[in-house]
Amino acid sequence: MPEIGDAVAGYVLLRRLGHGGTADVFLAQRPGEQAVALKLARRAAEDTRINQRFQREFDTAGRVHSPHAVAAIDHGEAPVVRAGRAVDVARPWIALQYVDGRPASALVPHGTVEPELTVILPVLVDTGRALDACHRAGVLHRDVKPGNILVGDWDQHSARGYLSDFGTAQPLVPPATILYDGDLLLSVPYAAPELLRAQDLCPQTDGYAFAATAFQLLTGQPPFRRSTDLAIRYAQLHAPVPPPDSVRRWLPSGLTAVFRKALAKQPEDRYDSCSRLAEILRRALRDVQPSPPRGGK
Repeated sequence: MPEIGDAVAGYVLLRRLGHGGTADVFLAQRPGEQAVALKLARRAAEDTRINQRFQREFDTAGRVHSPHAVAAIDHGEAPVVRAGRAVDVARPWIALQYVDGRPASALVPHGTVEPELTVILPVLVDTGRALDACHRAGVLHRDVKPGNILVGDWDQHSARGYLSDFGTAQPLVPPATILYDGDLLLSVPYAAPELLRAQDLCPQTDGYAFAATAFQLLTGQPPFRRSTDLAIRYAQLHAPVPPPDSVRRWLPSGLTAVFRKALAKQPEDRYDSCSRLAEILRRALRDVQPSPPRGGK
């Protein structure tokens, strides 16, 4: 297990930032260079699937050019070095742009806490632009959710959003289908029906996940909240989208039609871009003041 102070490919590990299913992420820095977010695989470079996944992540992220998408800087394979000696086998790594902030999951309101619209709306606009840049570059992100959006420059009046984690991204070559390399990774509450059915994918597949993310940031819960993954899948395939104002009564009733279109079962019935949805939400909510639920203080 890497420790703080170890080095990988000349990057000194300064702080653990997080972890996923196959990798750990560290704040790291080479002497004289800017700090990066270093994503380090938990498995050895000899694992072909991990190697291919890291290479694909670097390649797909490198195709996206947007100030609102986390940039891929460098990648390779290297052992963990401690006190000048390799203490582990070589592992794949990727150096990514470091965003000093928190994931958008920290913005999800809970209970009587109301959403910070002055922060959420600009983050959604930035993320929508990043996703559109992905699609113009021929990249499907495939895992849009609050945890994969970073929030920087955060204060009471604004913030910036950055789309991150291209670990399951894939080329958007029509007809795109799920790229399967031994592990089928899905974030079920945000997965579009065509993704659940393993059908052809398109930019609107990301658009569905983006809409589910926006719904959760505004209401405090994903659109189809159920007790099991199986029940969530069934609801996404068959159930109507609940009105947002049934969760937060102060939300404009007009958002019901917006989210029913954004979360339509068929991709062709959804908005043609993520920026379009973000701008509609921004305009609909720019003069709205959240109010506490009945009985709240």
